[in-house]
Amino acid sequence: MIHEEGGVGGKVKICRVCGDKAFSYNFNVITCESCKAFFRRNANKEREIRCPFSEQCEINVVSRRFCQRCRLAKCFDYSIGRDIYTGDSP
Repeated sequence: MIHEEGGVGGKVKICRVCGDKAFSYNFNVITCESCKAFFRRNANKEREIRCPFSEQCEINVVSRRFCQRCRLAKCFDYSIGRDIYTGDSP
């Protein structure tokens, strides 16, 4: 399912992780370039990322930079998974 909103000139695709404008599917989910790059950098890291707050952070365009742990968790919630990430996706 593509998450879209009406906009000037047609449908605007919306990132499933943060709500920013998205242009394509990345790792089987419609995401913005920022979330795509974030996921690519962090998906296979062995270190544990900790939430500086309550592990219930709302991830949106503004807050996505504040909590890596909750942002990565939201990526996995939307079926962006380690099993489909190979490092080869554009």
